[in-house]
Amino acid sequence: MKRNYRFDNIKLILILFVIVAHFFELFKGEERAYLTIYTFHMPLFIFLTGIFAKFDKRRLITYVFTYVVFQILYKLFDFYVLGNGKELSITFMTPYWLLWYMLVIIFYTFLIPLIDTKNNIVKLIVIIISIALSLITPYFNDIGYSLSLARFFTFMPYFVCGFYFKDYIEKVEDKLKNKKLYIPLLCGFITLAIGVCIYMFKDTTITQNMLYGSYSYETAKYNLGYKALFMLFAIIFIGAFYLLIPNVKIPFVSIIGANTMTIFLFHGFIVRYLKYIKFFKYDLNKNILISIALALLISIILGNKYVSKALNFIFTGKFIFVIIDKIKEKKKVS
Repeated sequence: MKRNYRFDNIKLILILFVIVAHFFELFKGEERAYLTIYTFHMPLFIFLTGIFAKFDKRRLITYVFTYVVFQILYKLFDFYVLGNGKELSITFMTPYWLLWYMLVIIFYTFLIPLIDTKNNIVKLIVIIISIALSLITPYFNDIGYSLSLARFFTFMPYFVCGFYFKDYIEKVEDKLKNKKLYIPLLCGFITLAIGVCIYMFKDTTITQNMLYGSYSYETAKYNLGYKALFMLFAIIFIGAFYLLIPNVKIPFVSIIGANTMTIFLFHGFIVRYLKYIKFFKYDLNKNILISIALALLISIILGNKYVSKALNFIFTGKFIFVIIDKIKEKKKVS
């Protein structure tokens, strides 16, 4: 299948939202914008993860290696640099902060053989089951941070839909070439997305715990109705981003968008350190501008194809396969 640059372009925008949202956590004043970002940035990321997902042993090993390495690195950083905790404790049952994403990717990869089908009826059944699990599991207080199970179930519908959607991408892209269909859809989804933003700014009862996907209904003090509403909001934003962002190679944007994993994994060290030194001590407007500027700078540095390739090669364990392949080649020659 021909490379779809729409996804690379979307991923760059999303990673900028991720970084900016993490910076917003370090100063007060932009709570509603912060919460609005949380209605779509991770659901859309998980949706895109589903599109590119496949059950591959090497890829799975890479995910596990990455999770283990960064769990250790973040724990060491947290203890020795940030000075948190009286003694160093490294566990793999509960992921460190943003590493929940790596853990759920591992679990979703194991899920692929069970949901991989070309039967549309079966696909629909799997989607319905994933939605039901996402809505029902918050009733259980015991499902939480451990093994990222709460988020595994919360974001499952987006992964499943993304995984199935890739079978229809070419057909959808062909349909969108028809301006009589494309323009009304675009206008409709943008209008709905604006409506969601307005709603999020007006409904001050919505809290961050409701949107994290890791708390039960009782703990976060919300209900199934709100959870379903957030799911609807995410779907609206997925449609709006897909229609709004063009499927063309954009200089700078598309290249960095193809390397967002490196940005995601490493930006957390910067965020945690800036929090430690209490960096955001300016007025609200300056803090916002600095957040956006830093997000762009971090993305440019870490998303550069040369830097990203080097970091990925070392920190995701890809060098192991290079060594293994060379050993196999030598054996064949001998």
